[in-house]
Amino acid sequence: ATPDPTPAPIATPDPTPAPIATPDPTPAPIIPPTPSPVTVPETPAPISGPSSCLACDEGFVVTKPKSLLQFDIIDDPVSCTEIANGALIGHLTENQCVSISNVVSNTCGCEPFVCNACPDGFVVSNPQGMLAFDIMDDPISCEQIEAGGLADLLNEVQCSSIGAALSTTCRCIEEGIETMSPETMPPTEPPTVDGGIVAEIDGRRAFELLTIAIRTTGLERILSGEGPFTLLAPTDKAI
Repeated sequence: ATPDPTPAPIATPDPTPAPIATPDPTPAPIIPPTPSPVTVPETPAPISGPSSCLACDEGFVVTKPKSLLQFDIIDDPVSCTEIANGALIGHLTENQCVSISNVVSNTCGCEPFVCNACPDGFVVSNPQGMLAFDIMDDPISCEQIEAGGLADLLNEVQCSSIGAALSTTCRCIEEGIETMSPETMPPTEPPTVDGGIVAEIDGRRAFELLTIAIRTTGLERILSGEGPFTLLAPTDKAI
């Protein structure tokens, strides 16, 4: 039998390399967490009595609480704060209250109430802080609150009840105090010691063993030279 001179075919690998999966260069969007809603209490019942003669109409607040008014039916002058708390109730009739309302309002400096992020004398240092309220559909930023975003939504009592949440989120700081970020802070230089590290620890009882070790190993000349050097110095008790 004559062997077949035709060699068996050799399998040639496919020269086309397998495709390499390319990751999507578009990063996944960062979604900020939604703040937990702050519960706003219900509006309290207004001060009532035989006569509702208060300093300001509903929705307005006293801006001159120490101003005084003198009434011929009351022996001592009454402050606007006292009037706002109902000091005239029972002393004046409804008609009498109406007749003096303009005088009382002007004297007490009645102005529309607006719930601000920070109390008087403080400013917002975190304008991008977000708060959610159960009376609003969408969260609101501290910057929007300072621009009057809560006007006509909260009365004075309601605003006071959520004051802690506002101050904390908006980072209220005392007016006139400048805040600095790490990027704007000036660089700090490390303290320098005349004579080097050895001169600094020499003579201190807590570092006697360390001083001996430095001098025994010949490191005194190196550590007394130009640095800077950082030395983790254990006390004798730690050795």
